Amino acid sequence: MAWGKAGSTTLSTTASEVEATVSVNEFSQILNHVITAGSGNIGTRYRFNDDSGSKYAQRWSHDGGSDGTAVNQAQVFTEINDADEDRFQIGYVLSISGKEKLAINHLTETASGAGNAPQRSETVFKYIPSPDATITSVKVMETVAGSFGSGTNLTALGSDLTPAAAVPAISNVQDNSLFIDKVNANRYWFDGTNWTMQPTLEYDLSTSAGWTTTGSNCSVNTSGQYLEGSSSTNDDRATKALGLTLSDTKFVVRQKMELTTVTTGGNGQLYFGYTDKDNSTTVLGNRDAIGITIRTGADFLQSYALNQAWQSSATLSTTPTATTYYLEIIRDSATSHTINLYSDSDYSVLIETKTNTISSSINGLEYITIGGWDNSASGVITARFSDIQIYNGVNTVN
Repeated sequence: MAWGKAGSTTLSTTASEVEATVSVNEFSQILNHVITAGSGNIGTRYRFNDDSGSKYAQRWSHDGGSDGTAVNQAQVFTEINDADEDRFQIGYVLSISGKEKLAINHLTETASGAGNAPQRSETVFKYIPSPDATITSVKVMETVAGSFGSGTNLTALGSDLTPAAAVPAISNVQDNSLFIDKVNANRYWFDGTNWTMQPTLEYDLSTSAGWTTTGSNCSVNTSGQYLEGSSSTNDDRATKALGLTLSDTKFVVRQKMELTTVTTGGNGQLYFGYTDKDNSTTVLGNRDAIGITIRTGADFLQSYALNQAWQSSATLSTTPTATTYYLEIIRDSATSHTINLYSDSDYSVLIETKTNTISSSINGLEYITIGGWDNSASGVITARFSDIQIYNGVNTVN
């Protein structure tokens, strides 16, 4: 069995949790290094799919001692002490459709210095989602008093993945060679050292050809090569066919998102995403869609729609500011989608991630769209989207 990276997150600042989106795998391995922030005792608790229902049961032993049990829990605790101590843990997870999800976890934690022997904990646990759902994200949370420190990492490995460097499996390759996987049509570029997955489509914003616009506040700026929208009026919008239909089970779209104006007040909204409807559908018209909403009420929404107006499935904790974000929208499976906000163009420094359950009937997404709705708000959101890359048929970029 070969392991490949299915997801990884490293904290760039102190936080109360760290979460990684994972590809769907029957067998997964979870690696977690917790660095204390030195500001209070911490705990380490597992949660899958950000599910806080009473769906977890566990059995544990510390330092070879007697077993303890807990059932009907909202999370699984894996620490030995609620202490200000670094931890390292490895978990093994079995996630088969229609079955209870089973896991084994090993953890070590210790006070600093060679004079303190490390402690160990062995935990077995299960997660019983209702209705049944595959595991698409794992979260480690701090629930005591302190914080996880910068550099804390959570990495997931999957058994059903092929490591990116091994995908082409070709030796003696010239620099700048292109490899196309005949199974799924994914493209890989060789830079002399590594094979890198190439986008299925990179959106050309140097031309306005094919774009249909209503009003003047949502349009393509061809000189700047960005798609710009504003919430300053009701129902201004711009839409264009992608030239392909996004997979109904897995895709990744990445785009630079510059917020150029952020003034709060009222409930104005700027919608951006991928939909099954062309520009003849109004901003608040019925559609299937997956995307993000930026509101003058000072928040981001992870948004979707199933034959209805845009719906907010989850509110992100990040407050929109006039800065540049790198937005990753992932359809993890037929029934799950994730929003990732990054601070860098390499999509490596994660600001926040949010995963939520959606309907498997959200299908046929073949248009990119942006639209504003003023709603008599005193605030305004203006944003520019550029460097749009679409990876179709995958839910992780290698």
